Order: sequence, then structure tokens, then C-alpha cells
Amino acid sequence: MLELIAIIIVIAVIQKMKANKTATRHTPPIFRDVLPQKPALSQKEVTRQVNKQIYGTENPQDRATVYNRLILTDRYQNIEKIAHELGISKYQALREIKKLKEEGHYLQVEIDERNYRLIYPSSREAPERIFVKPSKSYRPSSDSGERYEEWMSVPPGKRVVRCSYCGADNLISEKQDAHSCSCYFCREDL
Repeated sequence: MLELIAIIIVIAVIQKMKANKTATRHTPPIFRDVLPQKPALSQKEVTRQVNKQIYGTENPQDRATVYNRLILTDRYQNIEKIAHELGISKYQALREIKKLKEEGHYLQVEIDERNYRLIYPSSREAPERIFVKPSKSYRPSSDSGERYEEWMSVPPGKRVVRCSYCGADNLISEKQDAHSCSCYFCREDL
């Protein structure tokens, strides 16, 4: 009798397992994890999302700040580089820059449409360097001191004199007067 009850329990467990397997096989995988569909976006919403992705802002009025960042730096003289940075075509970038220029932005920048370049005013170029003559000659004269560093040993017949102007140490002859010599570094009187 006990054997009969054990056999019935084993058969019931096997049937239960078969029922679970067939139930999972018959449910299509599409309906297991159903996510609600997003509603279709209008053209205005798509434009706002694209503007946010490209310019970092949904408001088209803020585009001027994006172009300020790109145009007013010298490395973006080429419109193709600006277009590449924004992920748009060079024609779109040219059209946007023209539109912003008509609105009053970038009055100092000229647009070369043929070569897709921006031309900056000449005031942005590097100023000419003016050579200024030094007040004293650069060559050390016969009465100037010699260079001396702390790690150097003082040769015989020389002494170390500190410059009162720059504080540098100079080597001069023991026989010379310190006030008649000039500093090796700043050329001021010792």
C-alpha cells in the first residue's frame, strides 16, 4: 500500500513538471516582457530633440552661444571644421552662420562662401615686434665682473663681490676697486 502511494506521488510530480514545460514553450517570447510603445513624435518634437543633441539646447535662440564658442576661436576658420564639430553639413553651417550674421552677430567676421572659410579682421593678427636697443652694451667690458656660482672655487688673485642691484655674485681682481666694475648679469655698477 505504501508502494502504491509513492508511485502515485511520483506520477503526479512528473505530470506537473510536463505541464510547466509545455506552458512556457507555447507562450511566444514577444508577449513575455511587453513594453508600452512610445507615441509617435511630431516634427516639432523631432526638431527640438535634434537641436538638443547637436547644439546642447532646445531653444534655437541659444544657437548663437554655440557658434560663439566655435567661430570666435582661431582654430575654427574653416566652416567644414565647424560643421564637423556640430555634426551637420557645411551647407547647413554656412546657412546658420549667415543667418546669425544677419541677426547682428559676428559683424567683424567676413564669410568666404566660395572656399567655406571665415576671415577675421587684421587686428586679430599678431602685432609687429619692435626691437628695443638695450641701454648698455651686451658684451662684457674689460672692467666687468666675471660670472661666479656658489659651487665654483675662487681662483687665486680674485675675490667675490655681491651686486647691490641684482644680488648676483661676481668675480673681480683683488687689485680692482669694486665701484669701478660692473655686474656680469645686470651690467649695473657694483
